[in-house]
Amino acid sequence: TELSVFTFGMAHKIRVSLYRRLYDLLEATGQSYSVFVSTALHENTSFDETFVVRFEELQAIFNGQIYFMGYLSDTAVFNQLVDCTFLAAFFEKGLRANNTSVNAAMECGCAVITNLDEHSPQGLVHMKNVIDINACDRLPGYEQAAAIGRAAREIAHAEYGWDQLVAQLRPAVRV
Repeated sequence: TELSVFTFGMAHKIRVSLYRRLYDLLEATGQSYSVFVSTALHENTSFDETFVVRFEELQAIFNGQIYFMGYLSDTAVFNQLVDCTFLAAFFEKGLRANNTSVNAAMECGCAVITNLDEHSPQGLVHMKNVIDINACDRLPGYEQAAAIGRAAREIAHAEYGWDQLVAQLRPAVRV
């Protein structure tokens, strides 16, 4: 397909209403697309009816253009992030700075479609380094999505990467 959307995360946290909005945006492009879903479970939990119902809802929304990939290894997730057009990651209230899924995607230079709110990291800006599903009236074309991905990589490394974490922890740790 011309566009590919990858989404991964905890099975019980799928936000179906935001995927409906994503469907509308994908349809409006006039391009062919596929949505690839990988999921995970917290230790000592299992798939329950909630996940099955939500995934069936996603199947109904995307009309056969969605593929459940099961549990992917870290390497397989990395490969998906490198190859996809967009990563979709939606949250109950909004993206938080500690979300490792989005941070990993941004570090890979992936254009992330997410939902932002007043508590999301201040450096994340719609259509500059992320795509805010709630503010989006159209998905960016290939060149603009690539530019968003490059800007995401820059801010991820400068503000949210391991080097920044170490720099913040170093004063608190006696060597």
